[in-house]
Amino acid sequence: MRKNKIFSIVLIAFTFGILGALMPSTTVKARTMDIDTSQYEPTGNPNVSYPQISIRTDRAPERTNIAEIVKLADEAAAKYPIGDSAHRSKAVTKRLISYFGSGSLGHAWIVIFHSNKPGDYTSYGFHEVFGWVKNGSSYFTDDSAGRKFAVEKTLPLGDDKTSCENIEKTIMPHLSEESVAIARMMGVYVFWPSRGAYSPIGNCAWAAGNLWNAVTGDNLNFEQEFDGAAHASDWGMPFLNGVTKIADPGMVAESIAK
Repeated sequence: MRKNKIFSIVLIAFTFGILGALMPSTTVKARTMDIDTSQYEPTGNPNVSYPQISIRTDRAPERTNIAEIVKLADEAAAKYPIGDSAHRSKAVTKRLISYFGSGSLGHAWIVIFHSNKPGDYTSYGFHEVFGWVKNGSSYFTDDSAGRKFAVEKTLPLGDDKTSCENIEKTIMPHLSEESVAIARMMGVYVFWPSRGAYSPIGNCAWAAGNLWNAVTGDNLNFEQEFDGAAHASDWGMPFLNGVTKIADPGMVAESIAK
């Protein structure tokens, strides 16, 4: 039963990847982001006491050029008449999901190292289709300690067991509810509400950044300014009038590197 479920999940993700590759929306490209996988610390940062918590990203320290993403969305919306909010919003969401979920913007994830022993860690990541994943190490959901990265921020963690319980019983459920609400506003299909829902606004950097700040009390800036109100009407997304920031793995990297 469990094997069949895992196979179904993998098949769904694979199917979405193939469909995304075939969609006309993928023919329009934004600048390729600088993905850096030069760092490798499978047992954590030896300069920080254990247990410890790390936020990692494979993006080089440079924020994403939002203007390029806006151009993708504008081109998607322009295929439908002004005023056709339903089709324009669907087209924009489809284009942005394809781009954000493709890995082009990089990834951000959380790893808790319980000790310096190999494999003694717990990881948390947020992915398209899957939502929250604990100890992900597959091709589709790799948040493992062995995944190479560009930059990280690591802090000592007083009680790792209590922290993990707090993450899984309090922080993740709260963020899941919020991400589902965001996804539904954008018209993104929600596979498993309890796991949350990945969307262009509720993306991996949004999840990792919020989780990191909630656990550590840090104030890491993982978002950059975004004038949602300037695009709400054109994209047929009135909720964007209240959106002033957007999470970005590049912003996570830039903030860590400062």
